Order: sequence, then C-alpha cells, then structure tokens
Amino acid sequence: MRAGLYEAMRARRVQVEAAISAAGNEVKRLEERYGVSFSTFESEILPDATSQQAHEDYNDWYFWTESRIEHQKFLNTLRGLDLHAYRV
Repeated sequence: MRAGLYEAMRARRVQVEAAISAAGNEVKRLEERYGVSFSTFESEILPDATSQQAHEDYNDWYFWTESRIEHQKFLNTLRGLDLHAYRV
C-alpha cells in the first residue's frame, strides 16, 4: 500500500508539473502577442480595448495565470511531503 501511495503521489507531481508548463506556455504566448505582462495588459491596455479578441484574450490570460499560480501552490505542497516515507 505504501508503494502505491508513493507512485500515486509521484505521478500526480508529474501531472501538476505538466499543467504548470502548459499554463506557462499559454501565458508566454499572450505576453508575446501583446508585448506586456498580464498585470500591465489588465491595467493599461484592457480599459481602452474595444476588440472582442482582446477581451477573449484577457479571459484566457486570466485563466492561465490563475491556473499556473494554483498548480504551483499545490506542487509546493507536494514537494513538502516526505515521499520517501511512503517508499518501500
């Protein structure tokens, strides 16, 4: 049972790392499109943006930014666990 827990937690960590990477790639794509960070886009560009695309990009950007933050928090929690205690 301990070996199963170890493998499950290790596999979950790999999944979370992949999610962080995917979110980071999406954030980077949007940063490159607009040439600014999310916070700059939100405070300086979005208020004057009139295109539907800019607003759709904002929603996507917000989602990917929050996703990356939440997954990073969870990964930090997983890293804080002593996985070796579950290893056989």
